[in-house]
Amino acid sequence: LHQAFWARPPEDEPHNGNQRQRPIEDQESYKWIEGLEAAREAIDNGLPAAERPRLLHVSDREGDIHDVLQRISDSPDAAIIRAAQNRSVDGDVNRAFAAVAATALVGIHRIEVSARHGAKKRIAQLELRAVDLTITPSHNYPKRQPVRWTLVEAREINTPADAEPLHWLLWTNLPTTTWAEIVESLRCYAFRW
Repeated sequence: LHQAFWARPPEDEPHNGNQRQRPIEDQESYKWIEGLEAAREAIDNGLPAAERPRLLHVSDREGDIHDVLQRISDSPDAAIIRAAQNRSVDGDVNRAFAAVAATALVGIHRIEVSARHGAKKRIAQLELRAVDLTITPSHNYPKRQPVRWTLVEAREINTPADAEPLHWLLWTNLPTTTWAEIVESLRCYAFRW
């Protein structure tokens, strides 16, 4: 629905000291919001209202931006975003990664891991967990609002000694209350490129 070619200008520094003071529209990460809006616009302009599907945005770690989570929360769209930030959350356990690790095991899922970089093809067993969390933005960003998302964890167990264990932490606003729904989120995330 949208494609943009982008490269950081050579003179730009990705993390100069005044990042917090700059509006999101002036930050490098705004490209993610532009992509969300362009995809939504393509659907809205291309289809009658009754035929418009719910969009599913799939992103790797670079898309784990509070402004993106907030923008999707305010839209009819869905998303699966690989977590990069161990975000502050409401609750007794106030960090997202610890909160999902403290959640009861939903089940085990087996996936095929293809051969790559000298490693053999194998079957990985993943422990699945999911927890609904309210992400609480830092007071350093007063315009950001709390948002409610689910954090899904897929952690490999019994990994062969010669392999690196798989570990995915995924933010999603898709239904993830059952084993089948969590597996569907993993399946959709696997389509990322």
